[in-house]
Amino acid sequence: MTYVPVGYIAPRFPALGWPLTKFTLYYTKDVVRFTMFWCIILMTAFYLAAALIASFTYYKNNKNSKKKGTALVAIVGVYVLVGVIQAVLSGSLIGLLLAEIYKSGQFGLNPWLTFIYGIIVVLFNIATSYSLTSVLL
Repeated sequence: MTYVPVGYIAPRFPALGWPLTKFTLYYTKDVVRFTMFWCIILMTAFYLAAALIASFTYYKNNKNSKKKGTALVAIVGVYVLVGVIQAVLSGSLIGLLLAEIYKSGQFGLNPWLTFIYGIIVVLFNIATSYSLTSVLL
């Protein structure tokens, strides 16, 4: 069981304070929540950027299409939906693993680590998006 200080209240969401010891997460639900929120924010931004590039490419190559507007909205919607689903799954699993690792060592978790793991999820997604890289990994 992790030592939780008396009167501990979980910090509000981003809680990226300075100095680094200002905020600490002790409960599993807080670690999972923070990691999942950061994954959702960062993955949605990444997939939205990819959707805008795909939409621009589609718009540029299909200037005479009658259903151009519907297709552009569908492209952005599908990309963002896939990104959010992937973020919820990966964020909750990584948050659970992170919480249990820190709980086994009886440590509190700094909220900056949940942000860093959100960035790692996005970087892993970029690294595995290339076909040669995903075959090698």
